[in-house]
Amino acid sequence: MNFTRLYTKRNVIMYALLFVAFIFIVLPLMDRQMENEIGEAISPDVLVLYDSGDLFEMGELYGRQGRLMYVFQRATWDLAFPLVYGSFALAAIGYSINNGKILSRFKFMTAFPVIAVGLDFLENIFASIYFLRFPNSAVFFGIMTPIMTMFKWLFVSITFMLVLTLLIWVFFDSKRKKT
Repeated sequence: MNFTRLYTKRNVIMYALLFVAFIFIVLPLMDRQMENEIGEAISPDVLVLYDSGDLFEMGELYGRQGRLMYVFQRATWDLAFPLVYGSFALAAIGYSINNGKILSRFKFMTAFPVIAVGLDFLENIFASIYFLRFPNSAVFFGIMTPIMTMFKWLFVSITFMLVLTLLIWVFFDSKRKKT
């Protein structure tokens, strides 16, 4: 399937606006909702490094209602957010490759946002199962959730470094062509 028709400047701008709106409107609302339920508490989603012991402490701190709220949020807004940032990153990387005269051999870079979103979904699924089964959590989910989180952040970081680098490349390439 050819996705190049999706890699337009219009789509990059549209997804960027959606991404920014999500960051400044939706995420703060969801944070307040969780804070109202459990008070000030850290979420495994925002950590880069933690272990199954830390996850267990979070489960205790959240309490039953907090764990259910956590799972609800993972099944709603945190299902949407990876799609939002992934769409923006995919469109931006694809647009940059198509319009920056970057060799086609670099099209593999469009896989990074797809992998990041997949890892984000796995992290959410594993953490949700862990918290639903808490305190009788399966060891597998307690071990795998932090691993998925670490790799998610690795791929999200690489993805957004690529977005920034490639968009700057396209910007300066277009300026160079005009002179």
